[in-house]
Amino acid sequence: MISRSTHTWAILGACLALAMAAVGWLSVTALRLHRSENRARADAAKQENARLALWRMDVALTGLIEREAARSPADFLAESHLSLEDATGDRVRFYFQLEPNGSVATIPAVGARQDQPLLSTWLRWKELEGLTREATPRDNNDLPAYADVQQQRNAAEFSVRNRYVQQFPNYQASQLTGSGLAGRADLSPPPASRVGPMSAIWLGPQATNLALIRHARVDNSEYVQGCVLNWPTVRAWLLAEIKDLLPAAELEPRTSPGKIDEYMVASLPLRLVPGVSAHPPETAASLLPELAAAWGGILLAASALVVLLIGTSALSERRASFVSAVTHELRTPLTTFRMYTEMLAQGMISDDQRKDYLDTLNREANRLGHLVENVLAYSRVQSGRDLRRQERIDLRNLVEREERRWNERATQAGMKTSIEIEPGVALHALGDATAVEQVLFNLVDNACKYAHGSEDNRIHVSVQHSGKHIELRVKDHGPGIHAKSSSRLFEPFHRSSEEAASSASGVGLGLALSRRLARQMGGDLKLETTKDGATFVLKLLVNGAHSGSS
Repeated sequence: MISRSTHTWAILGACLALAMAAVGWLSVTALRLHRSENRARADAAKQENARLALWRMDVALTGLIEREAARSPADFLAESHLSLEDATGDRVRFYFQLEPNGSVATIPAVGARQDQPLLSTWLRWKELEGLTREATPRDNNDLPAYADVQQQRNAAEFSVRNRYVQQFPNYQASQLTGSGLAGRADLSPPPASRVGPMSAIWLGPQATNLALIRHARVDNSEYVQGCVLNWPTVRAWLLAEIKDLLPAAELEPRTSPGKIDEYMVASLPLRLVPGVSAHPPETAASLLPELAAAWGGILLAASALVVLLIGTSALSERRASFVSAVTHELRTPLTTFRMYTEMLAQGMISDDQRKDYLDTLNREANRLGHLVENVLAYSRVQSGRDLRRQERIDLRNLVEREERRWNERATQAGMKTSIEIEPGVALHALGDATAVEQVLFNLVDNACKYAHGSEDNRIHVSVQHSGKHIELRVKDHGPGIHAKSSSRLFEPFHRSSEEAASSASGVGLGLALSRRLARQMGGDLKLETTKDGATFVLKLLVNGAHSGSS
């Protein structure tokens, strides 16, 4: 059958395990949410920087593409000569015009050289004819429908930037003021000429060359005109524009019209790879201190519960032992009282025996009174209601006054007391006389219980100075106290009924009460190690010394 204590511990263990599991789950969830929050902050910062970078690149590319789109169809004729100030630096390698019959006219840009074999590979009428029709979508209606919300947002963002980009191609000479091309007489397109929008495509098998191309109609003849950009230079230029936002960014070609993502450049078929942001956001404060504090609180609470349960169980066991020991201790005098009073009442005792019976009854009454007095005194000390008033005590007079009482108790046990006091020395201590008398009688009573029958039947009571204290020693010559028992010597109610029955009478309360009374007076009660017997030392403050002295 499971004991009540085991059942209680099982319930406590289950509750603690459930609480630990719940706190563990909360800790893991909190850490996961904390990491998610930090990732969300980093992603938001990266997306914001990438968005700003894309706008910045599109704005920068607007000038380049606008300049090339504004050129007159006549500028691409083989016999035409683009002036040096009109060229776009080293960002353009050369200009070309491709006719339906396959002939190619090229005009090298400043500092570039013409590579005719390469041109013949890249510039093919049929291929360019098809590529120029794959123009970048120009409004929301041209964008594919996406089920994913993020893709819809990406498409909307791309559409907004694309609408901005499509505003720049203006081929009217009146709109070219400030472009560097206004004022040139040959920029005005011929009346019979018409040009289409400028489109950006990748040329070559590995998409290593970026070209801007357009369809042009001059005098009912179709041409493909454009320029090949210096991609390494353009790439370095664009990355330098966004270096303060995305220092580790990269640009990669976008060769097929796939899914529109959030990092597409609207002006050119490029995709931005953001990398790491230049100024990453501050991460949320670490949760480890809070979690450590929470776990510490939980463990402290659990420890407190365990200690409380241990203390409660120990107190319950001590109380049960006390009740059992007191019951055993009371049974003997009560039985004696009942039996002797009945015999005396019925006249069964002769006159010669009557005195012995009355002495026995008196002894048992004293024993019972001493037990009850100790229990009541301990109860008062525990509740704090027995706060003693400190006064000046003459220990020499106290010992002489109590010597008769001690001798009576010692005589009952077949022992005798021996008083040892320094002659001619004033022995005045600070304390409560009644409490000192009770402590000394308990010590003498214990010596009578445990040392009776020893060869040396003396109980030594000595009083002497020791610094700021006066020490009162009670020593016997009995078997002494075992080392295992000395650790629990001053604990209350630690004796069970079996211990009380197998050894001297008592409930294990006298020493606990005596120590508490001694400390309540500012002194202490300790067991002193000796070669034989047991020696207890009661230390009291010398009258006039501070209570904090030791």
